[in-house]
Amino acid sequence: MVRPDEEVELTQRVFELLALLLAEPNVLHSRADLFKRLWPDVVVEDANLSQSIWMLRKALGPDRRHWIRTVAKSGYIFEPPGPVEIIQAVDADTTAGASTPGMPEGSTGTSAGAPVPDDAAAGVDRAETRAPGRSGAADGSEPRSSGPAAPGRGPAPDPGGNPHSTGRSYWPSRFIVVGLGVALAMLLVTGALRLRHYLDPAPEPAISVALVEIDDEDAPPESRWPITLLRAWLGWKLGMLPDVTVLNEAHLATHTSEVSPQIVMLAGGRVPGQPGLLYVRARLDGEAGGRQLEVRGRPEEIPALVDGLSRQVIDALVPERQGQAWPSISIDADIARRYADAYKAHHRRDFARSRKDLQDIVGDAPDFGLAQYQLSLALSGLGHASAAIEHMERAVANLQPLPEDAARVLEARRLGVDPARIEEATQAFVALAGRYPGKRDFAFEEAWSLIATGRAQEALEILEQPGWDDIPVGPTILREQLLAQANSILSNFDVAARHAKKALALAEEAGAAWQYEQATAKLHLAEIEYTQFPGRMDLARFDEIANQFDAADAPADALYTRFLAESLRPAGEASKRLDALLATARADGYLSIEIEILRLAALQQRNKGDHAGYRKWLEQALATATEAGDAIAIQAIETDMLYETLMTGELDRARALIERLRGTRLEGDMAHWINQTEAFLSYADGQYDKALGILDRDENGSGEDGDGHGLPAVSAARAACMRGRMQMAQGDLVSARNSWARCSQPDFAITQLYALHGMALSDLLAGDREAALEKLEVAQKRAMEDLPPGPDRLDFQVQIAALMVRAGELDAAHDLFAHLLPQLEGGGYDWLKAEVELGLAEIAAARGHWDSSRDLAAQARRAAPKDTWVVEQRLELLQVVLMLASGERGEAAALLTRMDEKAHRTGDAVAQLEAHSLMSRDANLKGCSPATRSALLARTGLRGASLGWLTQSLTATDMEPGMELQTSR
Repeated sequence: MVRPDEEVELTQRVFELLALLLAEPNVLHSRADLFKRLWPDVVVEDANLSQSIWMLRKALGPDRRHWIRTVAKSGYIFEPPGPVEIIQAVDADTTAGASTPGMPEGSTGTSAGAPVPDDAAAGVDRAETRAPGRSGAADGSEPRSSGPAAPGRGPAPDPGGNPHSTGRSYWPSRFIVVGLGVALAMLLVTGALRLRHYLDPAPEPAISVALVEIDDEDAPPESRWPITLLRAWLGWKLGMLPDVTVLNEAHLATHTSEVSPQIVMLAGGRVPGQPGLLYVRARLDGEAGGRQLEVRGRPEEIPALVDGLSRQVIDALVPERQGQAWPSISIDADIARRYADAYKAHHRRDFARSRKDLQDIVGDAPDFGLAQYQLSLALSGLGHASAAIEHMERAVANLQPLPEDAARVLEARRLGVDPARIEEATQAFVALAGRYPGKRDFAFEEAWSLIATGRAQEALEILEQPGWDDIPVGPTILREQLLAQANSILSNFDVAARHAKKALALAEEAGAAWQYEQATAKLHLAEIEYTQFPGRMDLARFDEIANQFDAADAPADALYTRFLAESLRPAGEASKRLDALLATARADGYLSIEIEILRLAALQQRNKGDHAGYRKWLEQALATATEAGDAIAIQAIETDMLYETLMTGELDRARALIERLRGTRLEGDMAHWINQTEAFLSYADGQYDKALGILDRDENGSGEDGDGHGLPAVSAARAACMRGRMQMAQGDLVSARNSWARCSQPDFAITQLYALHGMALSDLLAGDREAALEKLEVAQKRAMEDLPPGPDRLDFQVQIAALMVRAGELDAAHDLFAHLLPQLEGGGYDWLKAEVELGLAEIAAARGHWDSSRDLAAQARRAAPKDTWVVEQRLELLQVVLMLASGERGEAAALLTRMDEKAHRTGDAVAQLEAHSLMSRDANLKGCSPATRSALLARTGLRGASLGWLTQSLTATDMEPGMELQTSR
């Protein structure tokens, strides 16, 4: 093709594409039509057309590349500035297809600057190029996944994450202290971790290189393996260089930078006329023109020849690196053939297959450093942390010598496969990103590591800093995915959804070669929706996403997504696929997914009310995490167990777990959750000032002004919920209502529900019964819509019923309690069961069913945690009423005196006012005169803080003046 500034050589297929567009300008050509016309009767991958479009745009030059316009999800239109004119034909340069002179058999050689030989041209013309898939890391290999979701990583975290928890929705909500993570808080972080599987290369630091494998699918395997070997070895070397970014065909198709990357076309096969010889060729296509490097030799010589050719290519691409030391490939031809197959599985993210093949290879060739390196990444992706660390150590020892800067990159990746050293890995990538700002891979690795350790806000600071506007589509998609994960972890769900939608739109516009990214973006959106409003989620969407992961050849992601759909089924909906999915994860060695599956299976048992099953699955998950050597996964499971102890009322065990978790490194929301759990335990004991002090230290420790606005949204809302309950107990109605308002701010079902409950409580205690009942009606309806069946919904309904009792709606409350109690039998959640029994006991007393009330109160006392003020004060006040009903006035007076004294010590204004409501106006108790009672009521304004609803069946004689209850002590 002749341009005004130069002549450009086109491959046959690109020339045919140009001719077609010239013949039919200003017409929309669908991708299906272009495939049919350019590759008739041949099945090729989608990336071939994208690559040809990109190469034609590059050939047209920067001033004319926009003539080919992409129509999203449709095809392409050729729009030249004027009509296409036919001019007199020019004779073709007959030398364009000249062959490279043959090399003597058994020899090697290179040819620089020569045109592509006929046999290579044929390979290019076919263009049935195997799209090697999305390159994961800059080194052309797949980066590791850090295993299961970890506390606060998340990706889940794990974007990912972190991206987090599974099995821990929130604190026992009967105290309006919600954890707000729902089951997917940790799974969002897992999503962040999944992002690590495709840390796409970014814009040019010094040079961008695209390796394009021209592989004849019809050629026999014994003549194709040298190309794959060259791609793997050369790609790894280039990827380790901080001044080089490696692109693949999918990135080329969407490359928009004015600075074109260096194209290296890799070809190979049998030497025509010399069947005993193989050739491997690298054609460098740059701005300065083409250059060709080639080696030929017998099969047993190919590994050494590929090693030498890779050095020549690097010298040609980066001349200033000539003479730098690199390790030798040091394998024989048989190992090289086997490695080529293993590499293809590794390249398409099939870690289960590549692990098996690579293990066989390193068993026979333990000094093959690249195989050890990629086996380590595969094992890490599967969650085998201990084995991954071992093989990475061997890889580092064998991949010597290295250029100094490449050695720093390898060291960062060595740290990255060890979950216990993720913080060191983060610091290593921080240093690399600072030293080599042009290579965005390091910035992505830095952001991912921050998300994985729970520091999502710090990751946002990196991802939102200036300089990201001009990056190619591939890195833009990844950046949007990471932004979605980080914001999800911070509970900025609207922002997270916006970024995920942008990632999805970009990936869909980029074409079918980006199916994996499309599926990942859809999974982010589904996780966000479930986290916000789990009761509204159509779980069939997860199956649809899993099918798209299958189409993208991502079996691990498909397996995880299917299990997610199964494990999130409402309680009572049995799944027949759980055991099969778990068996598949175990058979294929996906330890990280197996751990998540076990945790999700535990969650499902919890939703069914099977406490024993929940604990059993968690213990299996812990054993698997211990086997994997994943310290972060162990920490996550122990966090699940901490939530379990709160639900079961094992508060001493909860305190012990908190101390143990404090001995580990906690980041982000998980660190706040642990602090707030400690505050909750102090609150349950009636130590309100201590609990508020813990919350203040947690918020101020984040460098904020103490109002929680700088915390992750989930942490701030959780703290506001806790503050509201404590402030309500202390009689600070105004502050409590402000806290409930902050609690409701995130677009998150559970926080909004408990804020609504809190506002109803404040209305009722302030004496506005009608307003309280209106809010309770709305809350109950929304709970059925927004919360899935399970103990979390049961827990919230218990609180609704308890407030109905206080409002005098005894029949409705009794029906709700009676409906809930059978669902809690045998579940192990004794504290929640005790709440139901206590509520029924209060209803029985209010109706004058004294014997029934005593029996139910005794059952509640046996099930409730011991010496816990929030339960004790309700039981004791009920006991006072029961004593009055049976004529035990002296005993009632003594018990009420003790309760009143403790209520004063704890500062529980509501408990004091409720105790006061059992006295006559002029009665005196120790330290509590009519004047002080009047002052307390005036200060708090809690006119509804009375036990009138509980004493309505007592007779006048029970409460008559002159009884011992009124005696001053």
